[in-house]
This record gives sequence, C-alpha cells and structure tokens, in this order.
Amino acid sequence: MGVRVELIGSNDKLLEAASLYGLKPGTGPSGARYVVLLLATQEGSDAAIEVLNQPHVEGGAVMVLQGSGALGGALDVIAEARDKGRRVALLVATREGLVEDWMADALRGLRAGASVRDMTVLLYGFTEEEASRYAIEDTRFYEPSDAADTVREALGYGGLYIGTYLAEYYPVEGLDEDLLSRGLGGYLAVRSVLEASGANAVVLNCGLFRGEGVEPGLALHLLLDEGVPAVCGGMEEMLGPIMLSLSLTGKPPAIGRVADYGDGLMLEPLLVPTLVAGERGLEPSGLGYTPRNRVKPGRYTLVSPGGGQVFHRIVEARHGGDYITVGAVEPWLLPSSRIALIPGEVGGPLAWSLYFLGLAGASPPIPLSQLD
Repeated sequence: MGVRVELIGSNDKLLEAASLYGLKPGTGPSGARYVVLLLATQEGSDAAIEVLNQPHVEGGAVMVLQGSGALGGALDVIAEARDKGRRVALLVATREGLVEDWMADALRGLRAGASVRDMTVLLYGFTEEEASRYAIEDTRFYEPSDAADTVREALGYGGLYIGTYLAEYYPVEGLDEDLLSRGLGGYLAVRSVLEASGANAVVLNCGLFRGEGVEPGLALHLLLDEGVPAVCGGMEEMLGPIMLSLSLTGKPPAIGRVADYGDGLMLEPLLVPTLVAGERGLEPSGLGYTPRNRVKPGRYTLVSPGGGQVFHRIVEARHGGDYITVGAVEPWLLPSSRIALIPGEVGGPLAWSLYFLGLAGASPPIPLSQLD
C-alpha cells in the first residue's frame, strides 16, 4: 500500500519497536501520499518537516522512542504539519512496542486510508463524458461498445467454469447451466478487462450488462469475494467503505439500503458476499441467477457515506425475512440511505482511516493531550 517509511537519525531500539508493526525504513513507494517517519533524535525535526511538506504528501505518522529525547522534536513536527493541513498522528513506542492500543489502530487506519487513496477504478461500459460525472480521481475508461463486445465474447466460456469455480461459492446443482454460464461469462469479461487495465476496483454500467442479457449481480458478488471493490453505476460512494473493509478485515462488507426503521433499521440487502454470509444461494432473476445470500448474524461496523460525511457505529446485525435488521440507529443521523456492514468491531481503526482521508475533521481521534 502507499505508505512510505523513513528513518531520520539512528536508534536501534526505535527500529526494533517499529519492526513489531511492520515498519521497515526504505519501504513504500517514493511518491506515497502518506509517510511514517521514525524520528530518532530531536535534531532530526527539520528533516521530518521537510518530508511532510512535500506537495504530494497528505499526512502520516511520526514515531519516537519513549525516553529518547525526540518527543519535543516530534511535537514540533506535528504542529507544523497540521498548520500546513497535513493529517498526522504521533506514536510513542517502547522497546516492547506501542504504548497504547489506539496507536496500533492509528497505523491500521493509516494503511487502510492509503488503500483507498491508491484505488484505481475501472469505469466499465461508460463513455469518458459519462465517466467524468463520477469525479473519481484515478480512473480507467472502457467504452460501451468495447465493453459489450467483451461481454459477448466471454459468454461462451462461462460454462467451462461452473463446476470448477462457481461451485466453490454457490450451490449450482439442479440450476440451468445456460443461465449460469451467462452470469459467469459476465464476470469473466470484467475480470479480463480489470487485469489488462491495471485497475483494482470497478464500477459497472449494469444497464449495458442487462442489455446483453446478462444479470450483473453474480459478477459483482464474485469480484467482492476476490477482494475487488465492485458496484453498479450510482453506487460509487460505496467503493471507499468496501476498500476500507477489505484492508481492515480481509473481507468485503455487506451492502444494503434502508428500507424501513422503527427500533432500528431494516436494510434491503443489495450485495452480501459469501465471506459475510451465513447462508448462500442463487435465485432466478429475469436474466439468469442472482446471489440471495443471508448475512451472518453478529457484530458489524455500520458505515454510511454521503455528501462528504461518514457515519459509523458498532451494531448487531442479523437477517430477518427479506431484510437485514440492525439494532438502534437513528435514521436521521445517516447521510445516505446506503449502508456498508464491515464484519467485526473496527470502529477505532476506521475512525483513524477517516481522519487520514480528511473525512473526520482536522483533529485526530485521540488528542495529543492524552499522552500526558
């Protein structure tokens, strides 16, 4: 991921503590938007400030060793970086590792935020003019005519993978092989273009798929299970929560839409990948088969993005009838009707991720005063 690690000065104990968290000097791309500075001495503060002031750098973290005398310099670095609009965390390490759990959350959040910043999106089946409306920073375009041709070419190959690939994800015995083949062919088409484009996320023109007689739901679910953020056009704001979930947990989230509310929320399930499903299966749709998975009951981190805001809360979720039910969340707090349910309780690192992404105010989740 796009986090560079640099050592300023020399301190073996600081290196040892940093290594416990996978921080090795010299790693990460030179043009990374986030940096972790291992500050060995107070005298190195000017060099640290110079690194954080590079135009392409958005923020990062400064790690010092407790008792090394570098803390004063680190505080100076943090203050100047924040004055410049950088989002920076301060980490104070001991020989055994980090002093507080929230500091480990900060590093997880930094890496997750970097994964979102590094996301390159394939806009599949859109013209460049249509794609410009999505305002996604790093994109690859695949025109509608080319996309339609690729889908048609791939449809004949889907049948080869039903028993050897699709059956790993869904029960397929007794289902119509021709319809399964078309849905799997749609997935193969997107996969081939993704690999050729170098993108690691995709927004599909799902209307184009349906125009070719292919239900896109199967392709979306399979891509999510493989760790590729994938949505239909109009849901592009969910790419960030999906990438955060993949980075923080190794699993995609369940995606739903608010259908009703009372004591809690009732969500219409839109995408429930098998990795977060308690029950899985394919059901007939107008053009083939669509996954109709039931979310696994348990604790989730609910995320709702919209309008430059992000709401998140730890919730208990289960599948009730045709809906996902979520415990007490006031609907007026939600900036959007669309919800991501990230598996597990990752509120701490998620809060840090939002901070590094500039979506959670100018101050870090843990103020510097808590170090006293």
